[in-house]
Amino acid sequence: MVPLLAERGVPLILNDHPDLVEPSGAAGCHLGQDDLGIPEARRLLGSHALLGLSTHSPCQAEAGEALRPDYLGFGPIYATGTKPDYHPIGPEQISTIAGRLKLPFFCIGGLNPQRIPEIKKRGADRVCVVSHLLLAKNPTAAAREILSRLGSDLPMKDANRS
Repeated sequence: MVPLLAERGVPLILNDHPDLVEPSGAAGCHLGQDDLGIPEARRLLGSHALLGLSTHSPCQAEAGEALRPDYLGFGPIYATGTKPDYHPIGPEQISTIAGRLKLPFFCIGGLNPQRIPEIKKRGADRVCVVSHLLLAKNPTAAAREILSRLGSDLPMKDANRS
């Protein structure tokens, strides 16, 4: 995956396993609240790798920022099948952290193109979308629609090219 994504200018971020970043050639690692701590992961990864942290409330986001990862995940905003045991925090929580955090944050959880205007109105400009893309008949078109609604000018190469 690393070379395929690098060809498209997309970094591969591993979930939960900072020990696999260097051998895999991944650009970094994303950790949850119950995974290895940010300071320990940073020592393992060094300063060159990206390091992200999941947060599930404004308090966790503020505490997470103090640990100095490179970015935060924030959510789940809405209910999601990828994390059925997590209670959605709701889009209104985005307003609580937008403009206060210095780190970039990515909203996650139950996002689809129809929900992008609501989270943008609350101050979000980055998202992580999983289920909507995995279930889409045309994931490329679905991703382009999300980018369009975010107002992103990020070019997407055709994933189905030969």
